[in-house]
Formats: sequence, C-alpha cells, structure tokens
Amino acid sequence: METIAELEPTKKKHKLNKVVNRLRKYVDLFDIPESPLGKPVAHSVLLASYLREALGVDVIPHIRVQDLNKTALLSIIGGLEFIGINKVVLLRGDPVSNDSTKLTVEEAAFYAKNYYKKLKVGAIVSLRYPTTEILKRVGNRYLDFFLVLRASQYEDKLRIIRQHSSTKKIYVYVIIATEKNLPFLREMLNDQPLHILSEVSSFVDRVRGFADGVVLSCPFDTDAIVEVSKLVKKLD
Repeated sequence: METIAELEPTKKKHKLNKVVNRLRKYVDLFDIPESPLGKPVAHSVLLASYLREALGVDVIPHIRVQDLNKTALLSIIGGLEFIGINKVVLLRGDPVSNDSTKLTVEEAAFYAKNYYKKLKVGAIVSLRYPTTEILKRVGNRYLDFFLVLRASQYEDKLRIIRQHSSTKKIYVYVIIATEKNLPFLREMLNDQPLHILSEVSSFVDRVRGFADGVVLSCPFDTDAIVEVSKLVKKLD
C-alpha cells in the first residue's frame, strides 16, 4: 500500500522543510490541502511547487475549483505540469466568501483531462453520502483516484467502491487523534471518525484489500504523524 502524508499549509518555510525531511523516508507522497475549513493560508499549489523543486518530493496539491474559472484552472495545472507535478485533487472546498464560481469538480475534471492528457485527477469521496451518489462520482470517467473519508464508519461502502472501480486508485483517510490535538480536531471535524495511535495498525490491515493506500492526517502534532508513518511503513 502507498502511504500519503497530509501536510498542514503553513507560511513558515523552515517548519515545512523540517516536517517533510522527517517524513520523506517513510511516505510515498505528500498531500497538501487548500484553505482547510475555508481559512486562507499559503496556497497549496505554491507549496507543492516549492517542495517539488527544492526538496524533490512527490506531491498532490488540492485545488479549490470554486475559486477559479476554466482559464485559471487550466493555467494553474499547466504550471504544475511544467515542474513535473502530474497529480491534483479537485474539490469545491469550504466557503470563504460569496464570490465563488459555479464550477463543479466534475466540470473541472472534464476540462483538465481534455487539456492535459497525462494528468491524474483525484477527488474526495465521503462515505456518509448515499451509495448511488458515491458510485456516480467514482464512475466519472475523468476522475482517476479518490481520497475517501469515513471509511471506518462505512466499510461496506468501501467494499462497494472497490468492486465498481477496479481500475482507479482508492486512498483512505486515517485521521489520528492524540492528547495534543484532540480538542482541536473535535472542534474542527465534528463527528469525523478519529483513530488513536494504537488503532492505526488494525485499521490499515482491515482496509488493505479494498484500498491502494492511506492518507495519514494528524493536524497539530508532527511527532505523532512521524511515528504513525514509521508504523505503517513497517506493515508493508
């Protein structure tokens, strides 16, 4: 299984470098959210470009399509392709203001895949939605991989996705709770399922047959995500 580490967007270069250098030998890719919870920070595309050029790591930037029109979207992806980044995750994103566009993830994927033939386009799938809606997104011909939320709550739906998407990649989020970050996670994520460190190994083993990898997320606790990344690497 592939291991992807989620990076918290930050404006501090030394902080970003330190986290990436601690994690890089344990993970395959770095996932960079864009304005999580609608809070503007450093743009994911710029952070991804920096990490690719300066540190030579593989990255998957998220792109909020509600902030862009078609031309802006294709220009951004063209810049990423220029420096060798060929994977992106498209999402509507949490609202920041009322000036968002009507561009949907599916429309954005259509434009991007038709303009950039080698691009791999991903999307987020939350298993709390009805199975019919989930399969509609998973079956979209312009989407190549999926980051899946709430897999521990709906493992039956994860199996259904695998059955209907044998040619597409599925990555399951593992959101890790620690004493350090639990109060923040409860406030930020409401009822999202969380995993304590001792549960991660068994959960990864359970989803191994239905997922191509995991996305490790541990906001506000760098030491914990390094520890979990080491653990998951040993499982392989």
